[in-house]
Amino acid sequence: METTFNTKYRIGNSASNRHQISEAEGTAIAVLLLNKNAKMTIKLVIITIIFLTLSGCLEHAPIKTGFEGKALPSFTFLLADTASSINTDSLNFEKPFVIFYFSPDCPYCRAQIRDIVKHNKELQNNKFLLITNYEKEQVQKVVKEFKIKDCKNIKVAIDSKSSFINYYYIPNVPYLAIYDKEKKFRNALIGRTDFKTIEQSLNAN
Repeated sequence: METTFNTKYRIGNSASNRHQISEAEGTAIAVLLLNKNAKMTIKLVIITIIFLTLSGCLEHAPIKTGFEGKALPSFTFLLADTASSINTDSLNFEKPFVIFYFSPDCPYCRAQIRDIVKHNKELQNNKFLLITNYEKEQVQKVVKEFKIKDCKNIKVAIDSKSSFINYYYIPNVPYLAIYDKEKKFRNALIGRTDFKTIEQSLNAN
């Protein structure tokens, strides 16, 4: 008696037929295992990417960069209206200040801007220079959306040559560089940071 199996392999009593079925089954099992392993690998890769992305954007303690104590170099940025520019040599503040590198479409950057604007009264004695290398249209949308013009201690500028990000080897945004009033680099905060942590970094001796 014979039974047809997928019209290719035939089940019978001969050793050769039994051997053919064994190979077919083994191949099928191997394919299933490979597919399963491939799917698991893809899932692990996706999970790893998500984790690394989130870990890069979530708040961390102030990090050591190797720039601590070094003076702020001379950078020229276009202000958000692109009608004028600002050079870091002209910055003259009586208090420590922040240069905040951001991306207009980064949700963590947007949340950070929102938080700084919300707590602007607590931080009004310190200046904030927000910079990005995005186009002026996107930058101006940020200025308008978060009503930054209402905050006298905040300016937004465009780093069209990406000079700041290249000089400081910025790994992720939000990136907040804290400087003392002599314009010397104090520390950096990477990821969305509570305004209290920013305040503490600014007031640290």
